[in-house]
Amino acid sequence: EVNGDPYIPLGDVNGDGKINLRDVILVIRVSLEYDEKIDREMADVNLDEKIDMKDILLLYVSLLMMKSFTARQPSCRK
Repeated sequence: EVNGDPYIPLGDVNGDGKINLRDVILVIRVSLEYDEKIDREMADVNLDEKIDMKDILLLYVSLLMMKSFTARQPSCRK
């Protein structure tokens, strides 16, 4: 939450609160002009007012970086 509003990360085009491969696939489908019901504003990851390959690549790299960072976190299990 930010200032009492739910935080939705840029790129979360399906509104499930996280960025994952489903979001990447949906942005690919939108860029290919399939009629997907998504938040198009959230799909414009680079904020250039277009949904294209640049947005797909940025979203995919962000997803990979998050996965990489998560994988390096120490385990809390004992």
